[in-house]
Amino acid sequence: MQTEVFCGEQDIPEELIGTFLEQNPNCWCAEQDGIIIGSVASWEENGEIHVGRFIVAPEYRGQKIGTRLMAYAFQELFDGGAETLFFEARDSAAAIIRSMGGQCTGEAFAFFRGNVTPMVLKKKSFQNIITDIRL
Repeated sequence: MQTEVFCGEQDIPEELIGTFLEQNPNCWCAEQDGIIIGSVASWEENGEIHVGRFIVAPEYRGQKIGTRLMAYAFQELFDGGAETLFFEARDSAAAIIRSMGGQCTGEAFAFFRGNVTPMVLKKKSFQNIITDIRL
């Protein structure tokens, strides 16, 4: 699913998809009837917790699956001791992160097909908003 979306929709080279696993990411998945329909990952980079690789299968988009999946992953990361999460988010993910208290830290920049926006989400901001999202 990642190869299909990241390579097909975003023109990210396939070799970059597999090399991501070398960063030992933690992954969360949404599934329906035993089939993975969404995922998000986190990894440590330069002492910071980064979150990305957000994907929802095209036929399941628009149903808030991604929002619930991201909220669940963020809550686990914050419960595990993270104070701040870092992102380079595509427009759809950036909108979700902003809705949970995330802030832009810079201008959007080109990344293959489309743009990404650097963002952060702080634990306190997230906790002030998360009660509105049903996990």
